[in-house]
Amino acid sequence: MVELTVPHEDTAVIARLHTVGQVVERNYDGATARFKARIPPHARNEFAPFLVPEDLPSGNGEIGLPAKPPN
Repeated sequence: MVELTVPHEDTAVIARLHTVGQVVERNYDGATARFKARIPPHARNEFAPFLVPEDLPSGNGEIGLPAKPPN
């Protein structure tokens, strides 16, 4: 599961998220909407700009996992 923050005016992104993903939680606050959702692997790149920092891809290429510590 990932968290995304999407500006309200990006209605196409919000609609696409509901089409390809499974939205588990949504909060509308100010100028943005925050979602917790399950997104299939084939669609993750299109939502990358909206991922909250802790859900960015880590060193192992997985979304939502902690980054690998430096060697």
